[in-house]
Amino acid sequence: MKRKFLSLLISLCMVLTMVPTAFAETEAGAGNTADTETSVTGLPEAGADGVITLTENVEISSAQWPVMSEGLTIDLQQYTLTISGGSTIYIPQGQTLTIKNGKIIANEFPNGITAVFSAKEDASIILNSVQMMTNGSALFPAGNAASVEVTDSEISAGTYAVGTNASGNLSDNVSITLKDSEFSAAGYQNNDRDTCTVMINVPGTLNINNCTITGHRQAVLVRGGTANIVDSEIILSDLYAGTDAAKYDETNWSSGNNLPMAALVVGNRVAPNGAYKYPATCSLQGTTVTAPEGSRTVYVYGMTSEQDIDRSVSFAYDEDSSVGDVVNPEGSVAVAGAAVAEIDGVLYPALETAMAAAVDNDTVILKSSVSECNRIDIADGRNITVDLNGFDIVFAPNSSGVYNSFYITHGALTLTGSGKISESVRYYAPVLIEGSQVSTEKNYSVLTVGEDITLEGWAGIMIDYNAANAAYGVEVNLDGTVSSLKDASDAYGHAVYINGTVKQAEGTVPVININPGAKVNAEGNGNGIYAAGYAEWNIDNAYISGGTGIEIRAGKMNVENNAQIIGTNVPTTVTPNGNGSTTEGAGIAIAQHTTKLPIDVVINDGTISGFSALYQSNPEKNESDAVSKVKLTVNGGNFKAINGGTVAVYSENCEKFISDGYFTSDPSEYTADGYIAVASDKNGYAYKVEKKTETAVPVEPAVGESNVSDLPEEIPEEAVDAVKEAAANIAVPEISAAAAAEANQISDEQASEIKQNSKFYEADDAKVKVRAYLDIKPEVYSEDSYKLNITPVYEIVVASGGEEDVVEEARPLDIKGTTTVLIPLPAEFVTSADDVYVQHKGYEYIAEVTNTGDNYTATFTNPHGFSEFTITKEPAAEAVLNGVRYNTLEDALDAAKDGETVTVLKDGLSADMSGNSRTITLKNDTDNEIKVTVNGKEYLIDSTGVEVSYTRPSSGGGGSVTTYAVTVEDTDNGTVTASVKSASKGSTVTLTVKPDEGYQLDKLTVTDKDGKEISVTEKEDGKYAFTMPASKVSVSAAFTKSEEKPEQIAGFTDVLMTDWFADAVQYAVDNGMMNGTSEMTFHPNGTTTRGMIVTILYRLEKEPAVDNGAGFADVAADQYYADAVAWASANDIVTGYNEEKFGPDDSITREQFAAILYRYAQYKKIDVTATADLSGYADAAQISAYAETAMKWANGEGLITGVTDTMLKPAGNATRAQAATILMRFCEEVAK
Repeated sequence: MKRKFLSLLISLCMVLTMVPTAFAETEAGAGNTADTETSVTGLPEAGADGVITLTENVEISSAQWPVMSEGLTIDLQQYTLTISGGSTIYIPQGQTLTIKNGKIIANEFPNGITAVFSAKEDASIILNSVQMMTNGSALFPAGNAASVEVTDSEISAGTYAVGTNASGNLSDNVSITLKDSEFSAAGYQNNDRDTCTVMINVPGTLNINNCTITGHRQAVLVRGGTANIVDSEIILSDLYAGTDAAKYDETNWSSGNNLPMAALVVGNRVAPNGAYKYPATCSLQGTTVTAPEGSRTVYVYGMTSEQDIDRSVSFAYDEDSSVGDVVNPEGSVAVAGAAVAEIDGVLYPALETAMAAAVDNDTVILKSSVSECNRIDIADGRNITVDLNGFDIVFAPNSSGVYNSFYITHGALTLTGSGKISESVRYYAPVLIEGSQVSTEKNYSVLTVGEDITLEGWAGIMIDYNAANAAYGVEVNLDGTVSSLKDASDAYGHAVYINGTVKQAEGTVPVININPGAKVNAEGNGNGIYAAGYAEWNIDNAYISGGTGIEIRAGKMNVENNAQIIGTNVPTTVTPNGNGSTTEGAGIAIAQHTTKLPIDVVINDGTISGFSALYQSNPEKNESDAVSKVKLTVNGGNFKAINGGTVAVYSENCEKFISDGYFTSDPSEYTADGYIAVASDKNGYAYKVEKKTETAVPVEPAVGESNVSDLPEEIPEEAVDAVKEAAANIAVPEISAAAAAEANQISDEQASEIKQNSKFYEADDAKVKVRAYLDIKPEVYSEDSYKLNITPVYEIVVASGGEEDVVEEARPLDIKGTTTVLIPLPAEFVTSADDVYVQHKGYEYIAEVTNTGDNYTATFTNPHGFSEFTITKEPAAEAVLNGVRYNTLEDALDAAKDGETVTVLKDGLSADMSGNSRTITLKNDTDNEIKVTVNGKEYLIDSTGVEVSYTRPSSGGGGSVTTYAVTVEDTDNGTVTASVKSASKGSTVTLTVKPDEGYQLDKLTVTDKDGKEISVTEKEDGKYAFTMPASKVSVSAAFTKSEEKPEQIAGFTDVLMTDWFADAVQYAVDNGMMNGTSEMTFHPNGTTTRGMIVTILYRLEKEPAVDNGAGFADVAADQYYADAVAWASANDIVTGYNEEKFGPDDSITREQFAAILYRYAQYKKIDVTATADLSGYADAAQISAYAETAMKWANGEGLITGVTDTMLKPAGNATRAQAATILMRFCEEVAK
């Protein structure tokens, strides 16, 4: 509501006609249509609702104003309330005066200063839709926490329409809200102390929204508190035009309004001990400030703080405001034409000012980027949020020991929105944190960094020590990015850093949470995290990198959920340092400080990479008592040596700490008790750690000497000895882990069976060995080429007393993933350490050649398994795709995807593209142009490359169909033929396998162009089939000497006449007690469930009818075992774990089986007095109390014997073979 014309008219009337009665008569005539010459005296009684409602004009003296005890509401009903007497009406403490809907005239206040209404402490004045005219002042919130609220009204006053009083320190935290209203002050032309329309000069808030405020010397005056003016007009009239507007510019401003003339005045210029000692803040949004020509629109003045009194002044306005020229003597106030920050709609010209004004739980929103920012302290417990809002903050260079940064010494800082906070000159960090000296303080200093926030400096976050060398109650929550860059002296820093002087390891130590998605980076030799002081770290699915990703020298650290931690430097080095980091080139480095504090690192998941991935050392040579406090636990994760490193994990002092995870080097030295390093099943990692299978007969892996086959005649006689000697020393380090993996698959029962099948079946010291070795067949040797077939194999032997018995002959050993192959080269094949080339399955590897004296060894990585390798001195590859060298251009083109680049290595090549439609780039890295032909089209390729497109032919309308080659590799001791030489994707290809006499097929493998194995299905009569993929395939077969296979039992391929359980399986099947798990298999080593055993006994009883259900919550009525469990429960054969749970699908243990059979025998009234002495079994004490009698009976009857001579395994699961045996013995020997 803008009623500017009326407001000016009223003001002029008051100036020209000062007689109160005439003023009242004139203005009354503009009110209610009732006779304005007639009015009653005194306010009427309040209605039932407590509201005084006027029904006619009323006159009342201020002395007659009713006593307020529960507040007062007056509804003028468009009538006029005339107040006489000239004394102020006070609103008592805690009371509220509300006046609405009419007119108020108070013209007996001739000094122009006395207020009509004044609110005392915690009291309120509310005007709504009121037109108020007075020759005094209108409204004053004069007590602490007093408030004034004016809405949709017009107020014209002699001096102040709304004002406060700074004298006597009576007012604090006042609140003035002016909305949709007009205000003016008429004043007296000869009195310089008046005519300020709206004033705040004490701590509090002045909120003006959609108002017009007109004044003659000042329209709005802000000498204290915070003023926020929105969508309003601030107008200086021309009443004093031509007078000395600058009268008070160069002198102290006294009380009253003896101050410069301007539409808007902000600040103070007073004596140090003056009454006006408060900070003042004023912001404008969408507001216009105007003044006559020659007069000032805005005048601001800021004083320095003296005697610990803050007199700071802030003035800001947004781009939608119009303020004219701002008078700012001596530049004493930071004036922001585009405001820097905002709090709850209040604008601030500087971030420092906004942060100083912010109260607990405020949010400071940046309105523009900040450069050369000074130190911002959070030291008084406030919880402040800074929303960067897409802008940046750059802190000024540090000077005189003052660290310009966000400095948190007590309180909470939350950084949200998006933007970067950095140092203009990198020295320390843009955020520094200190904690409490009290060991029980929690959340004392807290930093939270949002996901789109970047902190950048020498350090990004620095946790420092206080006077007690402590940092109690510090908490950091990082969701964003923290970066460390080197400083002006080229010294590298650490992205997140806790000072090593933080030494307390008890109490509320610092907690640093590096949360999912967070990124921590340090350039050069810096650490992503340098944990020098004691803290607790939680790293969860975050990315951390640096010269060393993390170095921890004290404290606790948990690494979880796919965290990525990378050390980029090479190699790994350790240097003692009592005042800085020690380790370079590690993913995670653990190096106890000179402070000798405990370290406890637990890694549950993540990928840790570095020249050394995990590296624990004792650079300070701390004594054993100190180093014993260093704990390391690896429960999972991926540990990768990169950048030429070969050791993934190293520890100088910690032992037995790995129980899971994947590794690029053998971690066996550090595996925990009961765990073993085996061959990995994950690409890129040669080893994994898993739980070791516990067996009564020890099982262990072993690596034997390579077996070199007799050399073919094609190898020159003079080279035979050199080739044999070199071949015998070929090494594949990963073979030991592959042997361990096979060994760990052998169950307790299988180990016992293997022993029983050896000549050492009675030996107490017998152990099973899974012995791996390389089967090597040199095939071709010349001065330019060396071809040999390498096959990892393993055999199972039983060892005792220094002797061995081979129980199972050699069979292929599957080594998954990438392996390292070291091939000593025969003498004279090479005479220098130049690289050689290895051709394998259509790929070419570049092998590094090293020499010791005259002996040369070629080393290369092999991702494609084992078969035939050909070593040449010259490269054979025709193309490179994604770093992979292909022996033919066609193979590279087939492997290339849309948009990829193939580098052509030779001139004059020809190839066809097939498969899916795509466009690729052919690149030439040679110095000359080369020509290639693709699908019949010739291309001239220079260094810029050319694009080649291929469109797959349509399958309809007689178009061609893409086919792929089927290649069968040569093999010994049998033949393999394919039904076709090429086939289209999805076609069925049949393979016919014919072993030579005395041999049998051991393994048939089909692989695609990437070495991926294709599923093969066995048909009949030596025929196999597979589905053609969209690539060429290679077929390989291995044959072994035939062994007479014993006759099968009951048609089961996994139960042979020679098996110890053969008769029992036949008996159980013949008597309907047990069936196979399929038509072809019995699965003798599979476990038996509790429900299955009860069902077998129920069948023996001819399945009698049952009246009620089983009574167990986990036995559903529709399950096959439901009636059996009900029958057994009703006859006390089973009792369940408790009244609710039977566990029908749980594997039955040997002692549970004994207990159920014992109760079944009692049910059958069979003699159960037999008993045995079980003390000869080492684990007899492990028999549960409920099963002790039953186990003695079952052992005495010969039903359940030991798995070995000294082990009974009462809690071991009963296999299906054991169950069949026990049931047969029971039926034939006990229940006969």
